[in-house]
Amino acid sequence: MTTLNNDWLKENEHQLELINNGHLIAFDNSFIEELAGHLTKNLQWDVTIDQQMVSVSDKENFYQTSELIWH
Repeated sequence: MTTLNNDWLKENEHQLELINNGHLIAFDNSFIEELAGHLTKNLQWDVTIDQQMVSVSDKENFYQTSELIWH
């Protein structure tokens, strides 16, 4: 998982484009920070991915991305 303005992504994007039928999805920083702030050792999450956003929920919390940026 990476963010849009990440040095690793910038350095490796050309090589990743060579993967046949592959796509990169860039998540906004606030979504990553929100998930990281509530990580537990229990990773029983429900993840929903649709054309425009990703949602993650556990027994107590719900997180949702802003519109996804596909590469």
